[in-house]
Formats: sequence, C-alpha cells, structure tokens
Amino acid sequence: MIARRRPDEPDERNYHLARSPADTPVKELIIASGAHWRVEEAIKLAKFACGLADYDVRS
Repeated sequence: MIARRRPDEPDERNYHLARSPADTPVKELIIASGAHWRVEEAIKLAKFACGLADYDVRS
C-alpha cells in the first residue's frame, strides 16, 4: 500500500494498493500511482473539449 501526501493539503492522504512484483522499486510504484491522476485529468479535459462534460451520451 502506498500513502501519498499532497503538499498543498498536508492533512489529507491518498492511498493506493499496488500490485507488482516484489522487486519493483518504490520509486516506480510512486510514479505509477501519480500517473493515475494525470490520466483522469486528461479524460476530464477531453470530455470538456468535445462538449461531453455536461451530459452522458449513450447508444
């Protein structure tokens, strides 16, 4: 388990469960857990740019 603290909100923690080989360096786990937020932000921005931020489209 990885606990991350954000500098702008020192009292809050984000927890991530890491599934990886036992010999995976901790630095790689931290980078991978941080990438999650960048992906989420990219999806949000793409939805906004396409006009899908305000409603869901279903087929």
